[in-house]
Amino acid sequence: MQRPSSNARTVSTNPPPGEFALLWLSLEYMLGLMIGRRLLGVSGLLLLLCSCGVSMTEGGFDAASEAARTHAIEQAAHAGDLDAVPKIVEQLDADDPAIRLLAIEVLHRLTGETYGFHHYDPPDKRHAAIQRWVTAVESGAVPHATGSADDSRETP
Repeated sequence: MQRPSSNARTVSTNPPPGEFALLWLSLEYMLGLMIGRRLLGVSGLLLLLCSCGVSMTEGGFDAASEAARTHAIEQAAHAGDLDAVPKIVEQLDADDPAIRLLAIEVLHRLTGETYGFHHYDPPDKRHAAIQRWVTAVESGAVPHATGSADDSRETP
């Protein structure tokens, strides 16, 4: 087995914490193979340029970014946030089936209801189920923190 020559230099950098770690590591590997020592300057510049934008998790339910809306749904689920139920119901109409799936799973976890919604149904069936959700939220039949008709629901 050959040992690297004593002139071989390795760059040992720790990737930044957070969402750019994978980007950093892949750039470090690819660029390291091609340009050696210039790696730090190029990958550092790319990291700086990438980190200047808005975080993918900012913006909440009304964000254009699917990642931000997904994050908002996950945060509501984690917190057990019943105030978010009406906003999660809006996400049932998302173009992305993954967002629809996450939304109905979280709604089911928070309220115990699905109202016949399936993320994979054709648009007409989905819209009918969404209308049932909207009606239930507006009438107070679905427990949510503001305007809930059933505040006596026990919490575990």
